Amino acid sequence: LVCFGDVQAAAGSTAVIAVPFGGGDATAYRNLFQGNPDVQVFGVDFGDTEVENATDFQGLLDSLASDIEEIGAAHLVIYGHCAGAATAACIASSMAAHHNHLDLVVAASRPVLDADAAIRAAETTSDQIWTDYLRSLGAFTGLLDSQVESMLARGRRDHLIACEAYRYLTQYPANGVSALMLLGDEDPATAEPEVVLAQWGKFINVTQAATLAGGGHYFVRTHAHEVEETVLAFTAHNTKGRDSKS
Repeated sequence: LVCFGDVQAAAGSTAVIAVPFGGGDATAYRNLFQGNPDVQVFGVDFGDTEVENATDFQGLLDSLASDIEEIGAAHLVIYGHCAGAATAACIASSMAAHHNHLDLVVAASRPVLDADAAIRAAETTSDQIWTDYLRSLGAFTGLLDSQVESMLARGRRDHLIACEAYRYLTQYPANGVSALMLLGDEDPATAEPEVVLAQWGKFINVTQAATLAGGGHYFVRTHAHEVEETVLAFTAHNTKGRDSKS
């Protein structure tokens, strides 16, 4: 976990654990909640992690859960963008039984319903086709060719991680966690939001859906303030509901 605030301040307060989009890294979240001393942001850095099967993924999940618990936050918000949404949902699913104040946000993501088919499709998709598709979503802006190649390689690895995550969610859906589905109305990857909502319902408990006006696929970069406001309103609503039941 990469902390973009004060690690010690996170203890007893709210920690946002953010899983990056495919090919991205923890720094995608460095600007989130920076003006809010009550929220500390931790980006997940997969580093050189390779996930080839369910055992590898379980090891990754256990390691992340252990690191998150060490923070000692009173309230956890697990946020995943695009390919990172599946792993975020798995983290929430694995920690829900031991953490009463935990919320999930899945953003800019259309879930994978058939992991095996998705892996086969990736194996036959050339780098050029994949690069062109990601450029159509707004990726690689201002990057050098070498940086694009590096991001694409990470993206392929992240795709495999996400596929294992969907396999995990098929067995262990995050039904016990309140989830926000956050989309951008200009994101071609999540067109037909009603369909996306129904698909996510197979894996998580979507209690709220929100759409960001003018948000493209990478709205976490361009609409950070709107993301913050929407997430905070969602978690405040959930906290109020939990408090009223206790």
